[in-house]
Amino acid sequence: MNGKTLDEVPESIRMYYLCKATKFSALPWAGGLYDQDPQLIDEWGYIIQVEAETEKRKAEADKRRASSGSRSRRR
Repeated sequence: MNGKTLDEVPESIRMYYLCKATKFSALPWAGGLYDQDPQLIDEWGYIIQVEAETEKRKAEADKRRASSGSRSRRR
């Protein structure tokens, strides 16, 4: 967590990763998705976007590495 203690991490991030660890089988508040705090859901949406962009960049870098490795073996 970049040197931050758990107390310094925003609650929405802590809650997201706790829920993600349980594969979202439990949400912070009783009920379904629409029973959750709208701001929390908005913040989770942002986290999900950032994770997706990071994964996409990682996959592209892996593909480039694999491609450049196969080119060097052909020479």
